Amino acid sequence: MRRAPRSASGSRACSRRPPRHCRAEHADLRVRIEGERDAAQHLALRRHDLLELIHGEDVLAGHANTVAVEAVGSSDHSGEGRVTEYDRNFRLTKDVLPSRYDLRFQLDLDHWTSTGWERITLTTKKASREIVLHAVELDITAANVDGIALENARFETDAQVAILRFAKEIPAGDHALEIEWTGGIRESLRGLYRSVRGEERYAATQFEAADARRAFPCFDEPEFKAKFALELVHPSGNAAIANMPVASGEDIADHRTRTRFRETPVRISTYLVAFTVGPYESTPETKTPSKIPVRCWLPPGLASQAIFARDAHVRSVEWLQDYTAIPYPFIKVDAIGIPDFEAGAMENPGAITYRTRLLAADEKNASIVTLKGVFSTAAHELTHMWWGDLVTMRWWTDLWLNESFASFVGEKCTAALNPEWR
Repeated sequence: MRRAPRSASGSRACSRRPPRHCRAEHADLRVRIEGERDAAQHLALRRHDLLELIHGEDVLAGHANTVAVEAVGSSDHSGEGRVTEYDRNFRLTKDVLPSRYDLRFQLDLDHWTSTGWERITLTTKKASREIVLHAVELDITAANVDGIALENARFETDAQVAILRFAKEIPAGDHALEIEWTGGIRESLRGLYRSVRGEERYAATQFEAADARRAFPCFDEPEFKAKFALELVHPSGNAAIANMPVASGEDIADHRTRTRFRETPVRISTYLVAFTVGPYESTPETKTPSKIPVRCWLPPGLASQAIFARDAHVRSVEWLQDYTAIPYPFIKVDAIGIPDFEAGAMENPGAITYRTRLLAADEKNASIVTLKGVFSTAAHELTHMWWGDLVTMRWWTDLWLNESFASFVGEKCTAALNPEWR
C-alpha cells in the first residue's frame, strides 16, 4: 500500500483513524515524489510489509486543497468567465476536452535537449479565443487551432499552465490544436529526464503525478484521458521503447533514427504516457498463452539476469486476464530497468518502468526473498493495467483505490502462482 501523504512539516497529514476535522481536502497533496527505500534490502519483512516498498513514492504530495476548487480551462475575449487567479489550486474544467494526441519528439542526448510538435484533437463546449493547458519549463514557439494563428502565450507559474490566445474566436465544436515547443531533458528524475551509466546515455520519462506537463503541453489531470500516437527521432544505435509496439523505423540524416509507435488502443491519462531511449538490451521475447509478447529491457550486460522477471510478467498477466475476465488491453508488456529511476516501479501501460534491481535477479543465484520481491512487484504493476490504467480515478485523492486493488489482487496473484512460498 502507499504511505499516507505527509504535511509540509513532514508529519502525516491524517492518521489511520483521521479525526472528524481531518478531511481529504486538508491533506498536503503538493506534487512530490519521495525517494524510495531499497526494496531489496527489506524483503525479509512480512509479506504485507513488503507492499509498502512496491512503489515507495508519495505522488499525492502537492495538490493541497484542490478537491473543491474549480477553475476554467478556457475563457472568452470579453473576460467573462476568465480565471482571475491562477494559483496552485488551479483545476481545469471540462470546457475543453482532448480525445487524441499526435506527439513528435526530437531527442538530443549530447546536449540534453528536446524539440516537440503535437496535434491535439479536442472538443470545445463554448466559443473562446483562449485555451488553457498545462506546461512547465517549456518554450512554446508556435501554435494554431484549425489554422487560426497564435496571438500570444503567457505562463502562470503557480498554476503550471500556459494560456494560449488566438487571433480569432474559436467556435464551439471539434478542433485540432497544434503546438511546437522546445525543452530540456532534465537532471531531476521526473518529466522527460536524463540517465547516465558510465559512458551510456539514456532519456526516460516519469510522469506520475503531474509531470507530463514538463515534457509536452497537455491537459495533465487524470480524468482527461485520450489516445496517444508517438514518434521519436533519436540517435541511431539506441533502442526506443514506449507504451505501444513499434509501427515503423527508419534511419535518417546525421546518424539519427525515426521510430513511430502504434496508437494506444484505449484512452489513457497523461501521467501514464511513457517512452525511453538508450542502449538497452532485451531478454528474448516470449509470449503468453494468449499471444501477448513480453520482454525485459535493461542496460548492457544485465538482460540475461532478467529471465525470471520476464517469466513472472508472463505468468502474472495471464492469471490477471483470467481473474478479471477482461483481456489485457495494451497489446504488449515491456518491463524496463532504467539506470536512474526515483520510484520503485511505475505502471505505464505496455512499458512498465523499474529500478534495475527489481528486474535483474538471476534465479540461479538470487535468494528466495529477492525472487519474491521481483514477482510481487511485477504482479502489482500488472494489476494496475486494469485498476488504474484501464479504469482511472478522476482525481488524486482517490489514488488509494488504485493502490488498494493493486496491492490486494497483486498479492493474490503472487500467492496463487507460487504456493510453495506460503
